Amino acid sequence: MMAQARRELTRRQQQVLSAVVQEYIQTAAPVGSITVQKKYGLPASSATIRNEMGRLTEQGYLSQPHTSAGRIPEEKAYRSYINQLGATSLPPISQLSWVRSQYRRITTDMDTILRTTTRILSQLTQQPALMEMGSAPSPSFTEVHATPISARTIRITCACSDGSRRELVVKSSQPLTAEHIRELDQALAMQLAGTKVTDLGLAGKLPQPEDISAPASLLQSIATGLTSAWRGQVYVDGMANMLSCPEFQHPERLRVIMETLAEEAAVHRMLQGIGDASEVTVVIGSEHGSVALADCSLVAKRFGVPSPYPSASGTVGVLGPMRMPYDQMMSAVSCIADHAGQLLSQSMN
Repeated sequence: MMAQARRELTRRQQQVLSAVVQEYIQTAAPVGSITVQKKYGLPASSATIRNEMGRLTEQGYLSQPHTSAGRIPEEKAYRSYINQLGATSLPPISQLSWVRSQYRRITTDMDTILRTTTRILSQLTQQPALMEMGSAPSPSFTEVHATPISARTIRITCACSDGSRRELVVKSSQPLTAEHIRELDQALAMQLAGTKVTDLGLAGKLPQPEDISAPASLLQSIATGLTSAWRGQVYVDGMANMLSCPEFQHPERLRVIMETLAEEAAVHRMLQGIGDASEVTVVIGSEHGSVALADCSLVAKRFGVPSPYPSASGTVGVLGPMRMPYDQMMSAVSCIADHAGQLLSQSMN
């Protein structure tokens, strides 16, 4: 995509496009040729720059809201601009010192680390911060037990081959007898031993209603709960920051985005789509494949956690309008991902 954009654009067009994007990010107002010439020091007349802006509009990089107005960047322009950005730099020293001071205040408890990470990133970027932390891609069950809590509630305790453990509390629509619990405990231990978490939905991997006397709805609740328990932990902080974005002032537009961020499965899919790249990844507009996020950009980075859980990994990022200062967002996300990975590694050792 980067190479294609560079073949389409001349050096001067790249300079004009970069200036328009930078100016629009700062002002949220259409950008004129005189502003590009004087503020960004392009060695060309305003008429020449205006002609170049016209060509960029024809190519789909810019649009002109009104005949007499300047230009605004389209999704294609942001992608070209991001592709031309250099290596991610560190945040300013003042911000870096603040980040370190925030992390020094917390314990090594994993949940606290994850919640604090999203809070720090949200405050640093003034955008909603997202984080997903998963375990091994496909761990296998090593132990599964069912124990009673009350007549209608049981606890499912299980451990997996990656060292992770979960406890799941499940309610039954019908009272459970001691015989129900005993049958369920034996059936779960026998049928799930060695089964991968990702295979729970396959036929025969869980006890069937005809095999034991426990209610069928209870078996389905156990299957759903176990699958969700290993899907990964998701954290979101700072959704209120979207209220200050001019792009999201329309109530219906804001509602759709906030509903998406409030849905744990949607955030999980969004962050899992980043892949395993060690560099910061930017997903823009239609690249999300979601109508709800068509006006948004996601800046995110994966991080790994070393031994004793080498397969554990997570993703941290910010979601905001396409008109965002990408260089600042990318440096902030990279910095926070590195700090989170290091601290999580310490908490696991």
